[in-house]
Amino acid sequence: MTSIYEDREGVLWIGTVAGGIHKLDMRKRHFIHYQENPGSPNGLSSNNVRSIYEDQAGMLWIGTDAGLDRYDRDENLWYHYQNDPFDPQSLSHNFVRVIYQDRAGAIWIGTSGGLDRFDQETERFIHYINDPVDGNSLSHNVVMFIHEDREGMLWIGTKGGGLNRFDPKTGQFTRYQDDPGNSQSMGSNRLWAFHEDRAGIFWIGTANGLVGFDRETRKYTHYHADPNDPHSLSHNVIMSIYEDREGRLWVGTIDGLNKFEPESETFIRYTEKDGLPNNVIYGVLEDGQGRIWISTNKGISRYDPRTETFKNYDVTDGLQGNEFNGGSYYKSNSGEMFFGGINGLSAFYPELIVDNPHVPPVVLTSLTQGGENVQLYKSVDSLAGVTFEWPNNFFEFEFSALSYANPEKNQYAYKLEGFEEDWNYIGTKRYGRYTHLPGGTYTLRLIGSNNDGVWNKEGVSIKLTIVPPVWATWWFRGFITAVLLGAGFIAYRLRIRSIEAHRRELIELVEERTTELSRTNGLLEKEIDSRRLAEEALARKAALTAVASERNRLARDLHDSVTQSLYSLTLFTQAALELGETGKSEQIKHNLTRIADTAGQSLKEMRLLVYNLRPIALEDEGLVGALRHRLDSVEGRAGVQTRFMVKPEGAIELPTAVEEGLYRIAQEALNNAMQHAHAASVSVCIVVSPDGRRLELEVSDNGCGFDPEGVKDKGGLGLISITERVRDLGGKLSINSVPEQGTTIKVSLEVKPWPR
Repeated sequence: MTSIYEDREGVLWIGTVAGGIHKLDMRKRHFIHYQENPGSPNGLSSNNVRSIYEDQAGMLWIGTDAGLDRYDRDENLWYHYQNDPFDPQSLSHNFVRVIYQDRAGAIWIGTSGGLDRFDQETERFIHYINDPVDGNSLSHNVVMFIHEDREGMLWIGTKGGGLNRFDPKTGQFTRYQDDPGNSQSMGSNRLWAFHEDRAGIFWIGTANGLVGFDRETRKYTHYHADPNDPHSLSHNVIMSIYEDREGRLWVGTIDGLNKFEPESETFIRYTEKDGLPNNVIYGVLEDGQGRIWISTNKGISRYDPRTETFKNYDVTDGLQGNEFNGGSYYKSNSGEMFFGGINGLSAFYPELIVDNPHVPPVVLTSLTQGGENVQLYKSVDSLAGVTFEWPNNFFEFEFSALSYANPEKNQYAYKLEGFEEDWNYIGTKRYGRYTHLPGGTYTLRLIGSNNDGVWNKEGVSIKLTIVPPVWATWWFRGFITAVLLGAGFIAYRLRIRSIEAHRRELIELVEERTTELSRTNGLLEKEIDSRRLAEEALARKAALTAVASERNRLARDLHDSVTQSLYSLTLFTQAALELGETGKSEQIKHNLTRIADTAGQSLKEMRLLVYNLRPIALEDEGLVGALRHRLDSVEGRAGVQTRFMVKPEGAIELPTAVEEGLYRIAQEALNNAMQHAHAASVSVCIVVSPDGRRLELEVSDNGCGFDPEGVKDKGGLGLISITERVRDLGGKLSINSVPEQGTTIKVSLEVKPWPR
């Protein structure tokens, strides 16, 4: 050794006479690596470490796949215990999965061949194994975890036999196993991890999810992975369970880390996309600063809950390797952490693992085109600028962050300002390239970090000028632009001339068509006036016809009713006068009675004739008011009992034509009841549907009735008028009448939104 130098990162560089230069990173010495030392007893029995425990005396116990090791670190002495087929008091099996010391000081060993208790005085092992015919024996020989509860009972988890409660005083086992037909059972007999929380609840990691077990109530609570629920467990195979100082439960699975939220009984997942080096989580521990340390299949990760960031360590940082083992993690009373893997055991104090604060210089180390170095006439690391001419508008480059503590983990990024906005983060790669760059001036910026992610954000900058081809220069583009503008102007002028000519043609065509339309419009106006006059003449003729028809009807009704009654009055009066001369008082009295009856009937008929005209009440009060007025003024005065009902109550808004038609239909039905049925009572009912689009009118009486089939072809009794009016309204008519049992006439129609 000829020289020693410590750089700014604490790395020692050692020069030798014939052995070259050696580098020693002092920070890596904080990760202590215990491994097998072939040919020597001073080392592990095997590098495949499966369990770790430090006893009350400070002895380090290590379980491997080749036996049990006890290491006295004060004396640097190793003791090895292995299975001897010829010694029944030796270790039951060389695959040691768990080591535990109870409060009484007894050492318990869980192996793949049963449970052992180690007698430290005789250094012999007492075995507890499965007996198929004894239900109070250990349920399965592959022991995965051991835990002593607050009552001094040992809880033994197995890989295939479920959970066992062991009473050291009686030597009896009580089994807690899965019952496929009972949801209030373990859920799986393959158990991997265990934790008793502050409330005394057992948390058990199985091959089929997480189980919470309340011993007092014997209630099981199951949590499973649901691919459709991002707040469920990330996977059902549970490898580790840990409760931190805040009472938060951390669950490691073979597909991510989970933090349990007890209020909502949901999980927050952490995976590689969040910063973990690998999704297979073997062990979870917490250091004195509240940071979570996690062993995986790709190193160890440190998670800071305050910043929600991960810092990853691997074999290049001094770990035993990148792959660790399930169940092989432990934290001693002094805060020292142990993680076992396939290449030995790593031990460290978390507070000594600090980040490298050194900001590394960044330098350009290579600049090439097509793999050939660019002729620069100076050192590439001192380059400030360079010019490339088309068609050589491309280049490749390499650069480096000068941090030597662990250069394999240095990070890099670059961007070409003026060409792109975002940085290109390339991980541990140190190179990049650009091709087909357009002409212009750019700045190539290169930045890097050390192994702990401390970045040199200034980095190095190189000015790049790309000389474009002639056709891409500004003056060539200006010339082409001017030519195109000139050609465009000429084309524009020609186009304007064409448009002007076309516009003049259109003006002439419009004037011609306008004249023609004016002539046509005059003819149409004359035709419209002629049609209007014809329609007015037809309307007058129709009105005169209606008036004549109404006059004839009134004359017929007067002749058939009132005139006949008046004639009868004349005959009865003359007969009464003649009888008065003879002094026949009884016959005179009879004739006077006939005169009174005939006069009353005439009065009824006159009222009917008056109400056959459109009453003023229909104009003023609408259909409901007009019908009520009719019943009061005609039937009511004639001594006929009336009943009028509207559903729902209130005025009904109907088109004028509908009101007129319905009123005439009711009027005709009431006239029939008075004149022909000699009814003593009549009823009128109007029902409107809730949506206001359907209406029913019903008129019924208790008169003499008739046979509808007998009068269908004969007409009379106003039925023809009623039928025609219902047809005009587009409604449906039903007539129900039985001789001597009265008559009911019902009209149903859709009420269209016609204007009043």
